[in-house]
Amino acid sequence: MDVPLGEQRQSSKTTPKRRGRNKGMCLEDRPVLEPNAAGIDVGAREMFVAVPPGRDKNPVRVFSTFTEELERLADWLCAVRGDHRSPGIDRRVLNSALAPV
Repeated sequence: MDVPLGEQRQSSKTTPKRRGRNKGMCLEDRPVLEPNAAGIDVGAREMFVAVPPGRDKNPVRVFSTFTEELERLADWLCAVRGDHRSPGIDRRVLNSALAPV
């Protein structure tokens, strides 16, 4: 039986896969829930720290986990400027994933 080309079903092996399209809202469309929060991704050797855009000329920075660098991180978070409604960063959110043993 002939089926028009547009109506033919392809097997799952020949169906083109969707490219890695992100679900949900894009970053620019997401509401800011905590305007004075910094996000910190804690790793064994380094930490990625992000503050809200517009608070610093480099809103994402990387720090090693040595004491000197941790003190620099703390100084930076204290120095990040706020706006007319808030003094600056007053909340921190940490994320750390444990590696399997």
